Amino acid sequence: MNNTRFQAGVHTLVVLAVWDRPTTSETISYSVDTNPVVVRRLLGDFQDAGVVRSQRGRSGGFELAHSPAEITLLDVYRAIDTGPLLQSYDNYPNKECPVGCRMPPAISDMLASAEQAFEERLADATIASLTEEIVADVEAEHERPIIEVATEFRAQQQET
Repeated sequence: MNNTRFQAGVHTLVVLAVWDRPTTSETISYSVDTNPVVVRRLLGDFQDAGVVRSQRGRSGGFELAHSPAEITLLDVYRAIDTGPLLQSYDNYPNKECPVGCRMPPAISDMLASAEQAFEERLADATIASLTEEIVADVEAEHERPIIEVATEFRAQQQET
């Protein structure tokens, strides 16, 4: 699996939690370091899933639809619909082979179990827990509130 949508999605929601007000896809894209269109696609998926909401107007943007403590990483994983973490065979092995005919069910059971364990772990982690960890690290390093550091970063990015 090499799907960066999950990481970018989590990052997007942590940025919204840090800003704690309607935030544009452009602002989020500076932190995620991707095109605002990519962020808007993620935000669209999150909006469809009820994780974020949008606000129109001059001070509009996107914001979390729930408290960061109520949004799990499993919510993120399901909202962006990456499909199964691990996939079984694309092409079914030789059904005549005594080993080949038994591989798909054996592998499928193991992969389903791994997927379930992965989802259980994601259900235990929240956007709030990640945000708290990141805020503590940034504020310890910069010795000032994260919102000041983030605002300064955003201004520097807009200048370039």
